[in-house]
Amino acid sequence: MRVLVVTTLVLALAACSSTAPICRLGEGTVPRGSSIDSVEFAVMQRLLLAHDAEGAPQPEMACNGWSTRFATVAGDCAETEPLGERLPYVAPSSDDLVLAPADGDYWIAYLPVHRFGGGATEGPVAIVRIFEDTLEVRAIGVLRTHATRLNLTLELVGEHTVLVADGEACGEDRSSCTRATRLLLLVGRRFEPAHIENEQGACVGPAVFERSDSRVVRMGPRAEQTFRRSLGIDVVNGAVEIAEQIVVEETDPSDPSRPGRVVRRAESLVSLSVDAEHKRFVAAGQSRWTTMLRDAEAQANGTP
Repeated sequence: MRVLVVTTLVLALAACSSTAPICRLGEGTVPRGSSIDSVEFAVMQRLLLAHDAEGAPQPEMACNGWSTRFATVAGDCAETEPLGERLPYVAPSSDDLVLAPADGDYWIAYLPVHRFGGGATEGPVAIVRIFEDTLEVRAIGVLRTHATRLNLTLELVGEHTVLVADGEACGEDRSSCTRATRLLLLVGRRFEPAHIENEQGACVGPAVFERSDSRVVRMGPRAEQTFRRSLGIDVVNGAVEIAEQIVVEETDPSDPSRPGRVVRRAESLVSLSVDAEHKRFVAAGQSRWTTMLRDAEAQANGTP
């Protein structure tokens, strides 16, 4: 079945190439027959970013004049800023550029130009290709993601193309890392940030998922419950499926030598379809995480 998906995605990208490129470096930029991953970093930077009259890259502006800062959706589903303050600008290098093959001659390119203290990055993300001896941007947007061990893929969800960005943010000593996955919608030739609503139209949240989480609820003087959640994300039968697993372990904080015991397990499956017109995903099914935490906190506080 994967072959059918790839073929359909190739056709979608080919349709994108029937129009003029969004940005282009002209004839003789690269040798004919080259591959994107062999192009020098300075050339790729010149393709993705705007430049001033002296040829210096402009990190605040993509090649088409759009801002390189991530613009969250408005309203109830607005996304908060990442953990940590924005860091001073440091010019990106070849080590920062992320390239991933898409289909055929097309590649995904991500150049982080803004950074946060908590490990998040922002910058232009594009579908690029070499056409004869020129370099072209066929679609573009702005991505906010964890950049360590970043994996970029294009997936078909129904009839719509979705960029899946899966990366890690690590502490300074890299002993602890958190992994998150973000989904961007390709609407026309622009990657758009998306949010999630349930089938009744209520906001669930932005289309970004921490792959693991843990919370502690103090149930009493001799009982503490640790909630641990893990998420698996896959594209199955034309939908994004989010498989959630929750384990609750209870310990006695007054006796650290006593091992904890698992008091509850729960699972859920949420399926996301695409509503491109409204730049949103529609969720069928519901996460158990928030409900379980709320119920435990109510029990701990003695409220019904």
